[in-house]
Amino acid sequence: MKKFGKLIAYIVLGISSFIFFLYLTFPYEVLKETAILKASEATGLSLEIKELGPSFPLGFKGQEIKVSSTDYQLRFKSAVVNLSLLSFLVGKARVDLSLEDSKNGHLDCEVGLSIFDIIKGIYMPSNIYMESRKFLFGQLVDFALNQQAQAPGVNLMVKPWLESVDVDGQLDADIDLSIDASDLKSSEGTAVVKLQNTVLKSLNPNLPIPDQVFTKALIDTKLQNGVLTISKKSGFISQDLSIDLAGKITQKPQLMRSIIDFNLKIALAAPLQEQFGIIFDALAQKETKGKVNIAIKGPLTPQPNVTFR
Repeated sequence: MKKFGKLIAYIVLGISSFIFFLYLTFPYEVLKETAILKASEATGLSLEIKELGPSFPLGFKGQEIKVSSTDYQLRFKSAVVNLSLLSFLVGKARVDLSLEDSKNGHLDCEVGLSIFDIIKGIYMPSNIYMESRKFLFGQLVDFALNQQAQAPGVNLMVKPWLESVDVDGQLDADIDLSIDASDLKSSEGTAVVKLQNTVLKSLNPNLPIPDQVFTKALIDTKLQNGVLTISKKSGFISQDLSIDLAGKITQKPQLMRSIIDFNLKIALAAPLQEQFGIIFDALAQKETKGKVNIAIKGPLTPQPNVTFR
């Protein structure tokens, strides 16, 4: 019996060593070029990775990553993607992503899915975890706004603003959500996102607005009984801009069919009202004097109803 146990141990060790050898000697340069090609074909964006190699226990690490569109470029010092082998043993698929920016700020994200839910055709994450400290989020916002400005059907009154805005700041976030697809009322967790040293600027001389230095930029939420509620502490405040947030998202079995019920109150002081008041008036179809209430209600997809008051 002992000999049989040793034989099994040697076989397992041999197979593990072989897999480990393949992992270390894998042609990562070929994988890098293939990933770049496929990502570019799928998104229309240009991807550059200076170096790609293994990340233990089972993952990949890229150095000096650049994602470029026609007019903008994202840069990361490093990006690490790992798969958890231990999670597979308990019936979960878990992916970890870590990003490091040029100033050593970091963002760590973990998403887990139940393998049993996937077999049933349910692709809702079972847990979402994110921690970020001093991560330079401005480039992500600028990139997203730039892409939106190039989208077909973009409002021509909004497009110049999307193209000219520049955001700087650091992201501090703590998100820990546990989601039960079989019993949504058991879902719970918290999500706190705080933007530090945030400044909004205009790069367009035709939109001469003063830099907006935010003294408050906070989103504080709680998930309980399948309902994600935004705390009244949430909001954004600068010297010429105030945004109050309130509302909730009621979770549905199909995540993108969840019901949103948000209300935003936006108020502009004179410097911003001169530039953007006309947009508020056009959207609300009345004179707003720089103040507008926006109600967003309905399923997330195909899209909720948005009304301006």
